[in-house]
Amino acid sequence: MGKSIRVILVVGLVGLVVAACKEKPFEAAGSCISYSNSQCWDLAVVNDDVKKICSGGAFDLKDKPCDRADVVGGCRSGNMLVWYKTTTGIATAADVKKKCEGKAFVSKDGKQGE
Repeated sequence: MGKSIRVILVVGLVGLVVAACKEKPFEAAGSCISYSNSQCWDLAVVNDDVKKICSGGAFDLKDKPCDRADVVGGCRSGNMLVWYKTTTGIATAADVKKKCEGKAFVSKDGKQGE
């Protein structure tokens, strides 16, 4: 196999992997509500460390995804998706994108990168 064919094959595979990762929706195993800053965090993994952080005080751990009623958009980083609500002074998707700073923006309807 020639060099150019290998390069095309590798580039093609990388493109498929990136597209597959980008298209895969975030699936929340639970959520953590922060009452101190009116944020809700969808969590892909709920382990003992998460339970310690999100139980009691200014936090509330739920076994379902965040309620998106007042959500403008969110920022996804690894196993966590932070939703920003209108109650936090965030008004537009552009405001949320500024908060993301290198993390993936997620629209209110759950579409990443839009």
